[in-house]
Formats: sequence, structure tokens, C-alpha cells
Amino acid sequence: VVSAMLANPEALRGKPYGDGVLTTRNTFQKYFTQGELQVYLAEGLNEEPVPVGPGVFFVFKDKDAEQRFMLGRQVNRRNLLRLTQPARPVTRLEKPARRDKAQEKYDQHRDRLDALWNLCLTLGREADRSDVANADEIVAAFGSIPAALRFIKSRRPDADTLLEQARRLRIDDLRVYFAQWQFDRRKPYRHLENRLQRDVKAFFGDYPAALQAGRELLFTAGQPEAIAVACREAAERGVGWLEAGESLQLPTELIVQLPAILRTYIGCGLRLYGDAGSADLIKVHIRSGKLTLMRFDDFVGSPLPRMIQRVKINLRVQGLEIFDYGAAFAPPYLYQKSRFINEEFPNYAEQIAFDEALDSLNLFDLGGYGPKPDVFDAGLARARWAIDQFRLIRSRTIPDIDTPCGHFLTYRQLIECGETQAQTGLANRPKQPETYTALHELATRLLDPIIEYYGMVQLTYGFCTPELARHITGRIAPKLDQHAACEQNRLGRPVCPRFGAAVDFLVEDEDMIEVGRWITQTLPFDRMYLYGPDKPLHLSYGPEQARQITLMLPRGPEGRLVPSTITVDRLLSLDWGGLVNTG
Repeated sequence: VVSAMLANPEALRGKPYGDGVLTTRNTFQKYFTQGELQVYLAEGLNEEPVPVGPGVFFVFKDKDAEQRFMLGRQVNRRNLLRLTQPARPVTRLEKPARRDKAQEKYDQHRDRLDALWNLCLTLGREADRSDVANADEIVAAFGSIPAALRFIKSRRPDADTLLEQARRLRIDDLRVYFAQWQFDRRKPYRHLENRLQRDVKAFFGDYPAALQAGRELLFTAGQPEAIAVACREAAERGVGWLEAGESLQLPTELIVQLPAILRTYIGCGLRLYGDAGSADLIKVHIRSGKLTLMRFDDFVGSPLPRMIQRVKINLRVQGLEIFDYGAAFAPPYLYQKSRFINEEFPNYAEQIAFDEALDSLNLFDLGGYGPKPDVFDAGLARARWAIDQFRLIRSRTIPDIDTPCGHFLTYRQLIECGETQAQTGLANRPKQPETYTALHELATRLLDPIIEYYGMVQLTYGFCTPELARHITGRIAPKLDQHAACEQNRLGRPVCPRFGAAVDFLVEDEDMIEVGRWITQTLPFDRMYLYGPDKPLHLSYGPEQARQITLMLPRGPEGRLVPSTITVDRLLSLDWGGLVNTG
């Protein structure tokens, strides 16, 4: 195994010195490109090195081991083996089951027989004695390997179907393997690994036919139209995300599930890069003859993994460019990861739920590459959301009160807007993170649309702590009016069990009854209290979303306010003047 640092824009900092660089630490460093390192090893060792990653090569002394390694890269690891377990006999309670001697024999030798059957599915053909590690044990029990296979098939009605599926997959694996051989010096048939010789005979008849099958597949992979069709086919089977006419993107571990032509296309690019497993995501460019491999900080375990390296391979010139993200370039997020993975991928259901939840917030345009990380993080925090593993949760932080709360207001404006607060000078600061979230919901869901329609409003009474409420003269109801939002009393219980948040406001030169009518026809809300055309309107936003409308009507000689709950239709037809004058 040979490894070396590769040249990239980040690595080339320093002063050129000889055939390398004098670094800022006053050390000499020689950087290779992937192609330079490959040529250097080939010339120095007189062997063809096998790239397995950026800057990493294998050189095999054992050529049989090299063939097994290269062929193993092409194995299409489908889930056939999950279909191989025979149905267990059903025991019925009505009467004793008849003795099944064949089943008893199968159960006695189950481990050996299952291993033999799985080997056949892996090979795509019936195994012979030289393929089986414990052949003597099976022969002792059944007389021969073919006899054991006939016994297995007698217990598996779908055996022939499964074996035919495995055969087709194995042929594709070998076609891809021999397509890659077109770039190497042709090995004589007698130098092939023994099992590979048996594969050639079983699937192609002879060695020239196997080489021809690989050659035909290789030339087909050079046709953009054929690549486009294969990409569409893969996406329809749930393998990767298709940008029609542009690209197919998928996790590198799903490459083995692609059609043979795409695996060959990718294999051509990986001859320079190495093993795709060192990256997380691969992008197949349909018409430009390029591949892009991307590596992320935690592709499996994070709903928003950050890209740390991007490698672009030009198949036509066998060129390779490496872009590292770090100090110079902020690692970008991968948005909507669920598009690229499928149900076989870890956390698939959780990823879909996360992506749907993020999209439903309507905070960002996630098209293209999506927002930059700092813009995304700031926007999510401003909207009072946070990420907890694969869930979006409400933020538990306490923001600065001068932070924007919606588009037009700040938290300070909602906290320091009452006469009593101004007179007493009490800080009136919320202690609960949920209160800031409730104020943000009030501002974005109600006050922002109202201000957009009517212009800036005059806030007369907003958030109120229990300490401030004790200084307010007149009749107030902290347990009901939601001005305390999500704050707690001295016993640790909610001041107002309705939660949410409330505000009283005026719109200059507007009839507040008309404003109330517009709100009921346009916006969601919890409670609305109307005091008159020229009086502040009380409005709240909370979890109940009751849409309750209450008129506060003056009654009696002292003009004592009496609440009267009405319907939306009643409000729309309401004559406030007539209602007050009639008492």
C-alpha cells in the first residue's frame, strides 16, 4: 500500500522550491497529482498499481488475489439472499402433523445446505466441488454436490427463478469486469484465477467471447444517449436522484445496484480515482463525460451533512481535480438528502420526515445548492428552530431582545411597549425560551401580515411578567389574557395555561372594528378582544387557535365593560354604534 499527499488549492500554499513547495513551517513538501503518483509507482515497481482512493494505491504481489479484489468490486450486492430461506413448516393444532422425513434431513444439515445455496446465488451458477470449502461433508451426507443441490431445489419452489436472477446479475458483474480489462495488458486464459476460469466457461463459453462482451459494454458506455437511458432506468428503480438530461446522484454504496452500463462508465473514471467507497455521494454527468465524487463529515448520521471534499473526474482526458473545504471555503450543507438515498439506507424514514418538516417551514429556497451554511443557520435560529439529530425542535436559547422578531419588529418592542413598564422601569424580561418562541410566532403569523397590509402599528401592551402585572392598575386577567406567554409563577406552574402570546395595538386612522373584520377573514388567531373603533385591539396567537371573538361592551352608568362572545358572521354584520347606543 502506497499513499501520498495530493496537490490541491489548499495544499499549494507556500513558496515553490525545486519540484515541491517550501511550507510556512519552513519544511519541504512534495505534492503529487493522482496521475503522477500512478506513473511514478508503475515505473518504479514495474507493476500496474490499483488506485483505491485519492493518493492511495495497492500493488499486488499475488496476482490471483489481485483478480479476486478487482472482481469483488463489481459484485452486485442485491438482496437475493434475503429470499433464500425456505419456509418453515407450519404446525397445525387440529391434528398431529405428518412426519416429513425430507424436512427433518434438511433441518439436520441446514447450515451446510444454506451455505451451499448462498454460494450458488453468489456465483450465479451451480457450484462444483472445487468451489465448496466443506465439500467432503456434503458429499458424505448426500453422495455428491449435484445431489445436494437437487435436494435443495426440492425444498425451494422458487429455486430456479432465483438462480436465473442470480445468473443474470453475475453475467453483468463479469461484463463490467471484462470491460475494465480493455485498459490492461491482456492476461492469458491459463493465468486467470481458477474460479474465474469456471465463470468464463459457464457464462460465456470461452475466453474470447467474455472479452468481446466486455468490449461491447465498454463502447456502449461511451454513448451519452445510452447513459441517459440507464440513468432514467436507475432512478425509476429508486437508485439515485435524476436531474433529467443532466445527472444522476446517488450514494457510492449503491453503485453496485446500477445497470451494467453505468457501472462501466463509473469504473472508467475510478481507474484514476480509486475505490468510490472513500467518497459518500457520486454524481454521474450524463453528457459532459464527467463524474463528481463528494465526501461529507457525517453522511449517514446527519440530516444535513457538510461537504468536506469534492473531486471532479474528466473521463475524456482522465483528469482529476480535488477541492477541499475548510478555512478558505465553508463546507456547504447537503439539503434534501432523502432524494439521493433509498429504503436500504440507514435512517431513511427519519431523513424523509426531517426533509418534509424543513420544507414545510417555508424559510428557505432549497432549490439548486440551497442557502449558504451561515445564512441557513442564522435563518433557522431567527425563526426559533434547532436541529436535534433527525428532528426539528423549538430553540432552547434566549436571544438578545434587540434581535428581529419577524420582519418589522424586535423582541424589545414587544416587551417594552406598555405604559406601566415605561413608568416603573421594570426590565420585564422573559425567562422561558418558549416565551420568545411564542412572541416570534405572534409577530410572524399576525403582526407581520397586519403591518404589510395597514402599515406600522402602535403597540400599547405586549409581554407582561408576573412582576409587572402586580403594578398594573385596573382589571386584567393574567391567567387568561396570554400576555404572560409561557412564563411560570413562583410555584413553577404556567401563569396562563393557554400559552401562546398576546398584544394590544392600534392602527392609526383606521376603524379597529374594520381591522378586526379583516383579521378574521385573513389570518389565523386564538383570541380577539374588540373594545371599540378607536380603542386598541387585543389579539393572541396560541396552540388552541380557537378563533374566539369577544366584544367588550360598556354597560351601565359607569360604563363597566362586559364581555360578549360572538361569531365571525356576527362580527361581519356588526353595527358597533347601534350596539353601544341600545345598551
